[in-house]
Amino acid sequence: MGARSGFENTVHETFWTAPNIITCLRFLLVPVFVIFVHNDAFMAAFWTLIVLGITDWVDGFLARILDQVSVIGLWLDPWRIGWR
Repeated sequence: MGARSGFENTVHETFWTAPNIITCLRFLLVPVFVIFVHNDAFMAAFWTLIVLGITDWVDGFLARILDQVSVIGLWLDPWRIGWR
């Protein structure tokens, strides 16, 4: 998985990349999802889960398009380790 064949990603040292910010915002939604499930608000939990999934795709897409792979991003999204 990862980059196009023959393309080498640049790994940035900074935390402040668009994909990392989206990932951190996604982490903030996890407790919201748990609260919805705990309170039997399953439709709200479902839509929160949809947003979680979409933002996971969006941060990966942006990382590829903007070439914003970072050391922190590799730690936050470990399946992308093959990008190096």
